[in-house]
Amino acid sequence: MRRTAPATAFVLTVCLAIAGCGNSSAPQPSPGKADGSAPSARDESPAKPAKPAAIGAEQPWTGTRFAEAGTEEKISATATALSYTQPVTGITPPGDGLGLPKGAIWAQVEAKVCNKGTAPFTTSQSPWKLSFADGSQVKVTGLNGGDLPKPEFPSDDTTVMVGRCVSGKIPFAIAGDKRPELIIFEPEGLRSPLLWRVPGK
Repeated sequence: MRRTAPATAFVLTVCLAIAGCGNSSAPQPSPGKADGSAPSARDESPAKPAKPAAIGAEQPWTGTRFAEAGTEEKISATATALSYTQPVTGITPPGDGLGLPKGAIWAQVEAKVCNKGTAPFTTSQSPWKLSFADGSQVKVTGLNGGDLPKPEFPSDDTTVMVGRCVSGKIPFAIAGDKRPELIIFEPEGLRSPLLWRVPGK
C-alpha cells in the first residue's frame, strides 16, 4: 500500500481558480480550472441537530454550485454508510508509523456518495470519520493500495458526475480493544454532519 497526501475534504467548496483557492467559508465564483474539475459549491442544508441513522440508510444533503459565469445552481446528493466491519481480516495489521498501540487492527466503512442533481462535485475519503464513546475520533490514514480491501473508496478528490455514484471501502486503523459508536460524514461546509450508528458486536 502507499501513502497519499491527505485527500481534501469532500469538496462542497470546490475551487476552480487556476491559481488555487483560499480558506474563506464563503466560496467565491471563479473561472474554470485547466483540468476541467467541477465548479465551486457550498452547502445549504439547514442547520439542525444531527441524529444517527441506521447503517445502510441513505441520507440527503443539498448545496449550491458556482458556475463559471458566476451564476449559482442547486446541487443535490446523498451519502450512505453501507456497512461497518471490525476487524478486517486477511490484511497486514496497521504499522507502528500510525502511532497506535500494539494490537492495533483495521476497521472498514463501505461508503457511497451519489449525485442526484444537475451539477458535478468531488468527493474523497477525507470527510469520513469514526467517533468513540470517550469523545475521540479516528480519521482516514491516507493509505491505499497494497492488500487493503477492494474496491477502495477514492483517497484523492474524484468527480461525482450527474446521475452517478462513487462507492468503495474506507480503512481505519484503530486500537484493537475499542469499537466506535458512530460513523461521521462531515464534508467541508456541511452545517450538521451526517451520522450512522455502529451496531454492537
